[in-house]
Amino acid sequence: MRKTLLLLSLVLFLSVSIFGCTVPPGPGSAPHPPSDTAPPPGSEHETYPEEVTVALETVKPMQVAVPIIVNGKTYVIVSYGEKPTAGYKAEIMGIDRQGNRLTVRSSLTEPKPGDAVAQVITYPYAIDVVDGVFQEVSFINAAGEEFPQVVGLKGTLNSVRRSANSNIIVTSVTSVPGAVEVAGIARVFEAVVGYELQDEAGQALAQGSVMTVAGGPNWGYFTLDINQVPQGATRLVLFQPSAKDGSKLDVVELELGR
Repeated sequence: MRKTLLLLSLVLFLSVSIFGCTVPPGPGSAPHPPSDTAPPPGSEHETYPEEVTVALETVKPMQVAVPIIVNGKTYVIVSYGEKPTAGYKAEIMGIDRQGNRLTVRSSLTEPKPGDAVAQVITYPYAIDVVDGVFQEVSFINAAGEEFPQVVGLKGTLNSVRRSANSNIIVTSVTSVPGAVEVAGIARVFEAVVGYELQDEAGQALAQGSVMTVAGGPNWGYFTLDINQVPQGATRLVLFQPSAKDGSKLDVVELELGR
């Protein structure tokens, strides 16, 4: 009898050990959510067209707004730049439509004194979309003041190279022996971007300037097409001429093809 009880106990122990981890959940057990659950609207991982996500990554460190037209829709991005803590929330309060013109109203909520917020760098922004192609888009903040924006953008707003404070951002560059084409956006005094073609020693072989489509506080789109690069030039330097003494501010250096 004792041997029989021991044998039954051993069988029961082995059964629990082998099958215990695959016992189906009983009533009231919570199933695991599917791994492909769609993220909530406005979340960091919401899906947008590539042109929009690339533009967002470019402007997140900046306080600027930009309209992006993709597949018959106008996406509007409002970025409030880098913040020292969590607890900031950007919001598009409304979009007013008048004919072919949009006015986008946005706001930023800041953490209140005493709020427990994570001490991490954050980049509050908001995105919305309107069906239709709108070439005239303006942005205002909660106080009704103009919000700085990118004006006249053509092509994809990505960052090939930028100045330290993002006042000049190169979005595309094509360089072949004897020629160079550059496009970008810039927030510069009197909408002027200066340039120099330099040799390896940093000596200027040619120089000039190009106008952006809008001056500060907005970022205006610009293009620079040089078809006769001087012999010996190895780099193109873009900069903002200082209004005080003409010195080079917001310098961006681009190596030339040889």
